[in-house]
Amino acid sequence: MDFREIQYVLAIEKYQTLSGAARFLDITQPSLSKFLQNLENRLNVKLFCRIDNKMHLTYAGRQYVETGLKILDLNHQLNNTLSDISSESRGSLSIGITPTRGRYVLPNVLPDFKRMHPQYKINIMEDGITALNQAMENGQIDLAIYTVSETFRPDLAYEKVCKEEIVLCISPISEVACRLEQRAGKKHPWLDINLLGQELFFLVDEKFRTRKIADRILSASSIRPQTITLQSVETALSIVASGIGVSFCTDMCEKFFYTARPLLYCSVGEQENLWDFVIAYRKDSYLSSAARNFIDITKNAFAGPPDEA
Repeated sequence: MDFREIQYVLAIEKYQTLSGAARFLDITQPSLSKFLQNLENRLNVKLFCRIDNKMHLTYAGRQYVETGLKILDLNHQLNNTLSDISSESRGSLSIGITPTRGRYVLPNVLPDFKRMHPQYKINIMEDGITALNQAMENGQIDLAIYTVSETFRPDLAYEKVCKEEIVLCISPISEVACRLEQRAGKKHPWLDINLLGQELFFLVDEKFRTRKIADRILSASSIRPQTITLQSVETALSIVASGIGVSFCTDMCEKFFYTARPLLYCSVGEQENLWDFVIAYRKDSYLSSAARNFIDITKNAFAGPPDEA
């Protein structure tokens, strides 16, 4: 088993067709087909079976992939360790981040990181938290940037950046804008969500943590409004800014998301809707000095005052 073999098998698993994997690998389909045939003949097992014209891993294939991912992870950690030991400026850092967060975190962090490590190769993976955690387990990414609201996994280390609040966004021309209240201990004006039963709620997909908190807030209210599910917080807020509906987001959007008409960001519900903005990594992985610098730059860029941290 060598690194090229592993990458080829992983590509077939991901794209489920030889043609899609070949395009990704930038080789011809006949070459990839010949590679797979030779590999299976050498191992004397079938790694894939065809079901409805899709390539699916066999039991032997799953064992091959699990072992292959461990080999790639060990190789990646070894390269990071040797790079630090030799004090070389070259290396690679793989970062996972949720899409909305990537929109404002990366532009405020990557420039400083690249000035500090100009020869470093940066790999970015954008996906939901479940997929990012899986990628960390497989050694595909070094760091994951997201939020944690409840459970901290024992196999992961978390560097806390700051606390954020999940808020409701409304247009300033909304009829309920005049019903905002100032409440002690609230960073944002408070709005009784029970007043919004006739509003259209734009919610992000269930794979995003914002949706889980939004569902909890709505479940605790007395309203069951009409909802539309979108894949992007940015799209939802842009629609709300046009004067239609309401949406939930992190209050970090107030600082970093621009709309043609400014939005109002409101606290809702009787309990605090807070989560921790963190950078996570595996406890058993080697954290390079470059990765540590990336974490420090992010903390400096986004950490709030002591009473907000």
